[in-house]
Amino acid sequence: MELDLARKVASERESIEARIRDSFSLREAELRKKIADAQKSNEELTRKLEQGSQQLRGEVLEWELEGILRQSYHFDDIQEVKKGVRGADVVQTVHLRSGTGRGKIVWETKRAENWSTAWVSKLKDDQQEVGADIAVLVSTAFPAGVIGPLALYEGIWLVEPELATGLSEALRTVLIKSQR
Repeated sequence: MELDLARKVASERESIEARIRDSFSLREAELRKKIADAQKSNEELTRKLEQGSQQLRGEVLEWELEGILRQSYHFDDIQEVKKGVRGADVVQTVHLRSGTGRGKIVWETKRAENWSTAWVSKLKDDQQEVGADIAVLVSTAFPAGVIGPLALYEGIWLVEPELATGLSEALRTVLIKSQR
C-alpha cells in the first residue's frame, strides 16, 4: 500500500511538474515575444528620433542663416520659404538705403553627411522661379573633387556655414555694383 501510494504521489508530482514546465514555457515564449517587440519598437523610435534630429539640425542652420541676413542687412527683404512650400530656404532681395531693389539671392541650406547632386538642379529651378541673380548653397557636404570651404560649382555658389556671412557681403556688393 505504501509502495502504491508512493507511485501515485510520484506520478502526480510528474504530472504537476509537466504542467508547470508547459506553463513556464508558454510564459517564457510570451515574455521573449514582448522583449522582441519592445526592441523593434525601440529601434524604430531611435531611427525616427535620429531622422527628426537631422531635420531639426538642418532647420537650425536655416534659421541661423536667416537671422544673420536679417541682422546684417536691415534694408534688404529677407523672406523665409515655409516648410512644405516649393522653393529655396531663404530669398534675399538686395535694396539700397533708398529702397531701390538691386537683385535677388536665393539661399539653400543643407546640413548633411553626404552630397546629393539633386540639390544643385533644385536650387537652379528655385533660382529661376523667383528670378534671382545668384544662388547659394550653404552646406556641410561638398561634391567629390570640390575642395571647400567656398566654390563656384555648376553656376551656384557652394559655401560652408562658417563663411556664409562673408560670402553674403561679397555677393551683395557685387549686385549693388553691377546695377550701377
